[in-house]
Amino acid sequence: MATPTLKQLKRFVIVGIIGFVIDGGLLALITGVVGWNIYLSRLISFLVAALTTWWLNRRHTFGMDVPAAGDTHTREYGRYIAVQIGGGLINLGVFLWLIYVEPRLRAVPLSLLPVAIGSVAGMFWNYLGVRRWVFRT
Repeated sequence: MATPTLKQLKRFVIVGIIGFVIDGGLLALITGVVGWNIYLSRLISFLVAALTTWWLNRRHTFGMDVPAAGDTHTREYGRYIAVQIGGGLINLGVFLWLIYVEPRLRAVPLSLLPVAIGSVAGMFWNYLGVRRWVFRT
């Protein structure tokens, strides 16, 4: 039988996969169809994925219908974004380093590989930060 923490981690990973699909899909769409540069495209895809994962994590991973006592959605989301920025910096740093050392990874669909590796790199930071600081479970 899985512990509550293990169940949360599994749900967090599932939400992260959904976020990855949104992040990677938007990156491919914006760079491949719209034609924007990969850096601006990645910023947009990351922000949309972060908003989606905040909602999914609060509802499905941590079972939060309302913010903790004395808190607001705005403050909670602010903390979530702060954690995501930390994880995002890890994620983006890995992504940028990979496309720097191997320029062929800039082309869609290969650009999804550095997105995936960057996502995994930031995942544990995000989980601990979200669990302990944002939703305080």
